[in-house]
Amino acid sequence: MPRGSKPGERRGGRQRGTPNKSTVLKNAAIAAAASDPNLSPLDFLLNLMRQRDLPVEYRVSVAHQALPFAHAKPKALRPPKHANGDSQTGVNGGPRVKIVRVKSDPADLDSITPLDFLLGVMRDAKSPAGLRLRVARMVAPYIHTKGEPRRQDEARPEMMVVDDPYGFNPEMLESLHRDVERLRALKPPQVESFSPEKYAEYDAALEKVKQTPAYLELEKSIADKFPSNYNELDSRQDRARLRELEVESKTRPLTPAEETEQKHLQARRALYAQTRQAADCSRMDFLKAVRADLLFPEEKEELERLEARYPGVPCDPTRFEPWQILSFEAFRPIQLLRRVREQAQKERREEERRRFRPPTAGLDAAD
Repeated sequence: MPRGSKPGERRGGRQRGTPNKSTVLKNAAIAAAASDPNLSPLDFLLNLMRQRDLPVEYRVSVAHQALPFAHAKPKALRPPKHANGDSQTGVNGGPRVKIVRVKSDPADLDSITPLDFLLGVMRDAKSPAGLRLRVARMVAPYIHTKGEPRRQDEARPEMMVVDDPYGFNPEMLESLHRDVERLRALKPPQVESFSPEKYAEYDAALEKVKQTPAYLELEKSIADKFPSNYNELDSRQDRARLRELEVESKTRPLTPAEETEQKHLQARRALYAQTRQAADCSRMDFLKAVRADLLFPEEKEELERLEARYPGVPCDPTRFEPWQILSFEAFRPIQLLRRVREQAQKERREEERRRFRPPTAGLDAAD
């Protein structure tokens, strides 16, 4: 009996299509990291990065993918620009929330960040030299600013909001954000044309959607979860603080605490924008900004109802751009003329209907 395998024959060893030990380990880790059906992509990557049984090279690759979503690159310091040497105008109202640094223990895998993990691999003398060099190139843009090679910057600390006067917390923001996204998905697409007919069609479609049970249920869920002590005036203070931070960011890089506050205030205002009070106050400011002689009678009644519902809310002239009001006022005479024409046609049809109506009353009397 001849010994040895024939040409093309395979004897022993791992059969074709059978995953090796590394693939089996990766698949098991991915299955464990994706056990939560509501897991976000960033949490999925972090779960893989924090698993000790995975190869270091694979964890480094996953941490590199999660790095830009978990950390911000430091901005280069730019000198402030003031015209004619004048000082910058504006009054700084100060932070609107209390923020503290979150301490990340590299030994605690449940809280380690991608930047801390990669720095630990780079500083570990047991790591391969090629891997340490590759990791150093990954984390350098997140620690050092360009053009300043001598500057020894430390990693930007992770910050967290610990004291929100209105009761906003990460769990509430995440839950409200999911409801808002589902609510936005139910609305019809925005109108890209300035045609009054298109706007009228959009308003009619939006009102029809707002009467559906799914929309009403989501709207009620948002109203129940949203803190009742946060109102229009608080939203305006948040917007003023965001403008201050935006002005500061043009003259200097924001501190980690300011960046965290900026993201928190933006999330707070974005969620408030989906509430009924925000829509009512926006509508009230718009009706106040338009010339009173161009308002329809029903719009004047609507403005009176809104003013009675929110008596302590003054008009905010900065909510709308001047071109928005001017474009509305330019189209309003056309709408007024169309309304007058439709009313005249309606009265003419009523008059013709009365004129050609058979005299049923006289015939009944004759019988």
